[in-house]
Formats: sequence, C-alpha cells, structure tokens
Amino acid sequence: MFKAYAVVIEGGEEGEEGFSGFFPDLPGCAACGDSIDDCVIDAHGALSLHLAGMIEDGDEIPAPTPLDQLAIEADTNVAAVQLIRVGVPRTPGGLRS
Repeated sequence: MFKAYAVVIEGGEEGEEGFSGFFPDLPGCAACGDSIDDCVIDAHGALSLHLAGMIEDGDEIPAPTPLDQLAIEADTNVAAVQLIRVGVPRTPGGLRS
C-alpha cells in the first residue's frame, strides 16, 4: 500500500546554509540538504526508515494529513511543502488508515 506524507522544508533565509525538513504527521522524522531538491531526496530515505522502525516496534502508522489540513506554526520559515510517497506493507499493528 502506498501513502503520501507531507514534508515541510524550512530554510533559504539570508545567512542560513542548507534546508531542513520535518514531517508533521511523524514526530522525529527529519531530513536535510544543501538545496530543496537535496532535502526532498533525503526525505524519501528518512520516511522509509522511520516507518520501517515504527512497524518493527509495532507502532500504529498514522494516516497522512491532507495538505490543506496541515498544522504548521506561523513562525516556520516554509521554503516548500512536498508530498513524499512511500510503500508500506500491511502488517499486524502496522499501517492503519
């Protein structure tokens, strides 16, 4: 089964180097890169590893929040929001939508 999670990419301010990304639906899942594209590439791997760890631990996988319902703090310097699509196996205690 495939799911698409939003990564919020921050950065690009004068004096800052690189970009960082976080997944509002998955606390602790983060990505980084020298450019927005690099951050998106890193986000694919980070998301896959994070979800694999959750499945291994028997944690419930949350359903992705629709883009128009994302809660992003007002002071976040959003450079981009990108959907990252990932395949997640159905396992007991794993993916639930």
